[in-house]
Amino acid sequence: MDIYWTVIGAFPTSNPIQMPTFLKRTGKWQASYVGANKKQHQKYTFATKEAAEMWAAFGRAEHAPAKTVAKTAANKRKRAAATDAQRRATGLEKNGDSSKTEARAIEKVSEILEKLELKLVRDGAKNDIGLRSKVNNLSDSWWGIQVKSCTERCCHGKKTRATFNGVNTYPDSIVMCVLLTPLIIWLRHGSDLVENGPTLSESQKTKFTNALCYQENEEGGILQNDLEARLNEMFHDKAYAYEQQPMNTFDIQLNTSQFIEDWAHRLYLRSKNRPEASIRRAIGEVENGHHDDVEDEFKIQEKVCTLHRNTFLIKLSKKAGRNEKGAQLHGPYEEEDFHVLRAFVFYTKDKDGTIRLKRESHTIGYSPGNTDYATAIDDIRSWQLLGYFEILMEKLVAEGLIKTATTKGQKGFSALLPEDVCKEIKHPLPKHIRKDTNVWTRDCFHRCAPFLVSNVNRELVH
Repeated sequence: MDIYWTVIGAFPTSNPIQMPTFLKRTGKWQASYVGANKKQHQKYTFATKEAAEMWAAFGRAEHAPAKTVAKTAANKRKRAAATDAQRRATGLEKNGDSSKTEARAIEKVSEILEKLELKLVRDGAKNDIGLRSKVNNLSDSWWGIQVKSCTERCCHGKKTRATFNGVNTYPDSIVMCVLLTPLIIWLRHGSDLVENGPTLSESQKTKFTNALCYQENEEGGILQNDLEARLNEMFHDKAYAYEQQPMNTFDIQLNTSQFIEDWAHRLYLRSKNRPEASIRRAIGEVENGHHDDVEDEFKIQEKVCTLHRNTFLIKLSKKAGRNEKGAQLHGPYEEEDFHVLRAFVFYTKDKDGTIRLKRESHTIGYSPGNTDYATAIDDIRSWQLLGYFEILMEKLVAEGLIKTATTKGQKGFSALLPEDVCKEIKHPLPKHIRKDTNVWTRDCFHRCAPFLVSNVNRELVH
């Protein structure tokens, strides 16, 4: 069986909702829609794509059958009446758990590979995995691969197809698309997908036949296995000029928010005189799980504090699935998620020796050619580690910050630096201490900055 590809919306289908088409001969946009009587309405004279889309949308709404209008209204009422838990369950049924799906896909690929070694890149990086030959592999040189995955084929009109999202932002990588049931793998050059739209789906376009490189039947029998041969062929294709990179290069290809988290972890390792490296999952472990690292069998959840009115805000929420529209939901942590919370506090030092705890807020996606991105990364690398709050799960539960059978939990809380540290760095103390002020967090702070007089770690607070 041959598998083919197309970009959703790029070609007309039997679906009554069709994307506007640009007419090169006239320089105008064409739009169409199918009315209630199944008659197709078309217009060819729109100056812009937006105008064409608006005309078609109004037409579909005006000619919508009464049954369709009633069904849409009923669905809206049903969504409005649903609880968060019901919305999440519906979302998981519709969209699946993308992190678990990707983890399973990577695990399957690792089982297939015989001549290539697979290593996971840090969570959130531009590439998901690195590959290199198992022979003569003393060099830290890897090929970057972005993995896209789906659990099973979904219905698109009258056909079921495997669909992969967000495929068009990897011009320097190979994109590996993995369908889990049955197991099928396709390989595409990322640069070939940049102009094709974000969503890629199976279709009967013959130009994509060569994308298929591994296929199993429903019973798990192997029908085709050209995965490693195709990968090696693509790695050395001179038309794309892929270059092997050290794993650390892939690890720091992050947006600014993720780079801040990675930088904090590296500074922590420096403070412990341990080798500097990014946190890396084991193969099969879910990306963006509820803990970041493991130390002596303790699951560690790492956060970076944000200064707010002389206190430090610590975010305490996790991803909690998606609703029926696919939007990301968030909720408080639960007792089983981790054992220890570690929240880092940054500082910068002026030329005159003044210590500053307030830092710039950077929210820029990974874009190495962007001057603003490069400037932001340089600024982040100037930050140093003043210390960190380290709090056991038992203490968080006792303070009502974690979701349990009897408490709702919180999505964040504020922490205070010890008074002696505030005096050393001339940081203002809170003007008012209320009953709900988390004074207990002062005893959870561990000093790292070398200039602090009392630079000693304290026992974890129970």
